[in-house]
Amino acid sequence: KVAGVQITSGANPGATQNVIIRGASSFGSNQPLYVVDGVPLVNNQNANDDRLNSYVDFGSGLNAVNPDDIADISVLKGAAATVLYGSRAANGAILITTKSGKNTDGKMKFKYSGSIGISEISRVPEMQKSFGQGWSGMHALDENGNWGPRYDGQMRPWGNVVDNSQQVAPFSYI
Repeated sequence: KVAGVQITSGANPGATQNVIIRGASSFGSNQPLYVVDGVPLVNNQNANDDRLNSYVDFGSGLNAVNPDDIADISVLKGAAATVLYGSRAANGAILITTKSGKNTDGKMKFKYSGSIGISEISRVPEMQKSFGQGWSGMHALDENGNWGPRYDGQMRPWGNVVDNSQQVAPFSYI
């Protein structure tokens, strides 16, 4: 618990925690900036699906920080946060120092190791070769013109006649 900090947890496991430092300061998001070992944390909590216009809570970026690894937590509000971290910290900043980040002398360390290997394609999808391209040359699930006319082997010009940019294809577009 920290004086002046209001924490509201979500109902789902791993859901976003809403943190407000010393009261709401704007009509929009009142979330503070989280800084873990000197690195500001991108904490986009919600994402929307354009087809449904609904929001999904993917949880906080803080879920990646193990509570057992935390050595120190500091809370900054107002001008102190804004001076150090700019407008992103207008609603305050929560500084988290982990046990491993305590001895870095302010220098960020990054270690990466990775590899990839592909030996053989497991399956090649079977493509249809009977019909031409559909609506505007693209497949669109929500359009009713997905398939063009059946191929008949004839080469046909398509495209803009005015600027002479026609191309030739073995089908005609809808």
